[in-house]
Amino acid sequence: MTVKLFRIVFTALFTCIVTSLSAQTITGNVKDSSGEPILGATIMETGTKNGTVTDIDGNFTIKLQSAGNLNVSYIGMKPQVVKTAGKTTINVTLQDDNTTLNEIVVVGYGTMKKSDLTGSVSSVGTDDLVAKGAPSVMENLQGTTPGVNITQSSGRAGGDFNIEIRGKSS
Repeated sequence: MTVKLFRIVFTALFTCIVTSLSAQTITGNVKDSSGEPILGATIMETGTKNGTVTDIDGNFTIKLQSAGNLNVSYIGMKPQVVKTAGKTTINVTLQDDNTTLNEIVVVGYGTMKKSDLTGSVSSVGTDDLVAKGAPSVMENLQGTTPGVNITQSSGRAGGDFNIEIRGKSS
């Protein structure tokens, strides 16, 4: 009985050691076509739920569950599949995919396809904000978007602002 138990424990330990030794750690960097690092790009191991995202410098580290491929993707960029066999470092450059970028709208509660959007959408570019020359972002936003009323609650500098979207009942 004890020999059989010993064999089971030994087999389990051996399997754990071999599995931990075969796990592969990959580090890398993701950039756009102009060489700028991409913050928040998704790196997923093919066929698993194992994944990570890039940091502010576009760097990532992922411990693979099996020897496979990595899917690298980011909104507005063409996804890439990278082979990991025999590699410890991977550098990826994603190309712009302007056709899909026009179909996505960021709303206050997530993102959705432009075709699924039922409300109105307005956008304010940085050029519009800078042109006004006001000392704060909220003052620059005043009067730029229909249906959005931005008022300052007091006349003092640095005072709070009230934002009403589509009237007082919002």
